[in-house]
Amino acid sequence: MMDKEKQLPKSTNLDNEIDTAIAKAEAEYVSKEQLIDAREALSDLKKKYFG
Repeated sequence: MMDKEKQLPKSTNLDNEIDTAIAKAEAEYVSKEQLIDAREALSDLKKKYFG
């Protein structure tokens, strides 16, 4: 039996990952009731993964 995700086009998998990330971000916002600054978050991620 083949794995269903392997049959999906890569763009569909990416769409699903983006949808999941958005849902997580929305849930985090609801729980903390504050938005994060995108520039600050991107800067932190760059430091974390690229030094």
